[in-house]
Amino acid sequence: MNETNRDNLGYLGASFQMKVLWQILTHHEFAENIVPVLTASYFDNQLHKFIVSMVKKYHEENSLPANLKNRSIYEYIGASNKSEVDKELAYGVLNQIKHYDLSIINGHQVNDAPVIQKTIWLFIKQQESKKLANDIFDKIKTGDLEDNVHYFEDKFKDIMKLGEKHDLGEDVFYNPEDALRKNYREPIPTGIKVMDEAMGGGLGKGEMGLALMAFGVGKTTFLTKAANTAYENEKNVLQIFFEDNVNDIKRKHYAIWTKISLSDLEEKGEDALVLVEKYKDDRAKLNRGGRLVLKKMDQENTTIPDIKNWILNYQKTYGIKFDIIFIDYLDCIEPHKSVHGDQNKAELIIVKAFESLLSELNIPGWSAVQGNRTAVRSEFVHGDQIGGSIKRAQKTHFLFSAAKSQEQKQDDLANIQIIKSRMTKDGQIYENAIYNNNTLEIRCIEGIRPSTKSTKDKIKDQPLENLSFFKDIVAKYVDNEVREKHKNEENKKNSTDTQEDNKEDGVYHEISDK
Repeated sequence: MNETNRDNLGYLGASFQMKVLWQILTHHEFAENIVPVLTASYFDNQLHKFIVSMVKKYHEENSLPANLKNRSIYEYIGASNKSEVDKELAYGVLNQIKHYDLSIINGHQVNDAPVIQKTIWLFIKQQESKKLANDIFDKIKTGDLEDNVHYFEDKFKDIMKLGEKHDLGEDVFYNPEDALRKNYREPIPTGIKVMDEAMGGGLGKGEMGLALMAFGVGKTTFLTKAANTAYENEKNVLQIFFEDNVNDIKRKHYAIWTKISLSDLEEKGEDALVLVEKYKDDRAKLNRGGRLVLKKMDQENTTIPDIKNWILNYQKTYGIKFDIIFIDYLDCIEPHKSVHGDQNKAELIIVKAFESLLSELNIPGWSAVQGNRTAVRSEFVHGDQIGGSIKRAQKTHFLFSAAKSQEQKQDDLANIQIIKSRMTKDGQIYENAIYNNNTLEIRCIEGIRPSTKSTKDKIKDQPLENLSFFKDIVAKYVDNEVREKHKNEENKKNSTDTQEDNKEDGVYHEISDK
């Protein structure tokens, strides 16, 4: 059969046809919808035609599509009247599909299932429309068109509805191995340990995370650090921003990789360039995957559908699929529906559209929202201090806040609270977490609860055994006088204890200064 014949799938290539079979045999919902309208003649490979005919036969007899997991397709091929050679060849195709599916699950291959499904549905719509056009032409020739206008209208509407999802629910015992598969959510970490633990490893497929902060605290710092971590985990990452320029964001990533703070990049630019090039070369030598794409968008009229179209066009152009997206930030996006000045309604439309986008792409996504006026003065920011519609907090899967006093800004510290987590537990508070907008370092250390004392005074007042909570802060923020005070007290205590012990034994030993 001619490969260029657009009446079958030959023009899309053998690889595409194999992927169609992969979706039919592994994706239950897709198979349920497409098998009744799919015909073996669409395929130009004889083995593929044979397998499709077996899938359709199984569906006709059992009202269910055959699949790989219950091995029903193997049984029907085995019971067919084909030769043993043809059966073995068909088994070989099935095994190829099975291995490909495992590589997708394990993350070794890009999961392009949505593209495959969309393309095959478009092809079928085209074929059905062509048949309908031929029927209309026949009626025109016989003069019967007017009597069949309503039939043709309904038929065309039915064709355009092909491929639409009809969620009829799912039996609780269907495919339990998938629900119980380790890391079934395939979480992507942020690099902030306590936060990732509260998310069960990070955000998973289709999940949305929000950072709640007042202006000037560090929304871009968090989103850039998390995007950088995802890239370090060899993910395809999209970071969208509105207020910064591309070089601003690049410099933040370079600061993370080079360990040169943003304020020192001007002076140490040549050193940074060498380190960035070395980092790039090392990734290439190690054959590390992933792509980190930075995209500045217009905050005057960009909507979530605009972002979706850009993503789909980019993925189609470059043949990749993004694993996670970061939007800096939701307050810069416009609603795609008219709201007549209702700001709360506008914000709800935006967050719902973002949630829908992540669900459709089946990937996680992070963004941030501003706190209201009270958040600026708060030691800890709570969920009810979100700017605008509180429903934005209700829609998200994970919500945390960060707040900084003036003193904490000077000390590169912040108070972090995990407000909501649908994955594990929430409510955790981390006072004086390291939150450095200059180096993009964020680390939470579980310490004492809030008070009005300064960071230094809190550390002074802590018993020695409690200083482990502040080990990272002590080294950086406590002056020499405080460290010497604790050191002398410990030496004095140790010396006294040792002398007392020796007195009891009747023996005196020279006590060396530790």
